[in-house]
Amino acid sequence: MTSRGVVFWDFDGTLGFGPHGPGAWAPCLVEALDELHPGHNVSVDELRPFTRGRYPWSTPERPHTHIQTATEWWDELERVFRGAFEGVGFAETASALANRAGRYYADGARWGLFDDTVPALEHLTGLGWRHVVFSNNIPELAQNLDCLGIGELIESVVCSAAIGYEKPHPDAYRCALEAAGNPRSRWMVGDSFEADVAGARRAQIQAILVRRQHPGAQHSAMSLLDAAAIIGAHET
Repeated sequence: MTSRGVVFWDFDGTLGFGPHGPGAWAPCLVEALDELHPGHNVSVDELRPFTRGRYPWSTPERPHTHIQTATEWWDELERVFRGAFEGVGFAETASALANRAGRYYADGARWGLFDDTVPALEHLTGLGWRHVVFSNNIPELAQNLDCLGIGELIESVVCSAAIGYEKPHPDAYRCALEAAGNPRSRWMVGDSFEADVAGARRAQIQAILVRRQHPGAQHSAMSLLDAAAIIGAHET
């Protein structure tokens, strides 16, 4: 079958989610405290002020191309975690806690897909569309997609942890387009207006905002099947 083009998919909040739902990192920090310090009484809300604005994706205008390996990427993230644990009074065990929190989040067996993910991917595959997951995510994203059983539906994975740029940085989109072979027909599907819609628009990619609405989005859909219908209705 001749390819109709490429669909770039965000992951977190679009195709699926991590151990505690989309964007939920702080609960993994609480899990680490539960293991090492039972009865600690530290809440998610108490931890978040120490991590807010400190993740790589919090400042997408700043490249992190100096990070060359998955180990270096996790070292940067664990530095954020340690600061949070120190902030709530667990400085002595902050390093051990940070390592545990990262492992909890990275465990692909704890990730999930939305119910409409596989049907939408399969429907568009049947129409001749190729799929690329393009996500601000962890180095293990590709392996975790395999763990979720959708690796065979995905042609390639473009992950911010590997390329050194976070969406909506223009170079993130450049990397995604290059990985997909610079297709003439291309769509971006994601749940963030700024990262997935505005960023795609600047890269001359048609975009669909899913699972939420924004007045600036030309196309929006409350389900991935609705997004697939929009894509399928457009001629290449």
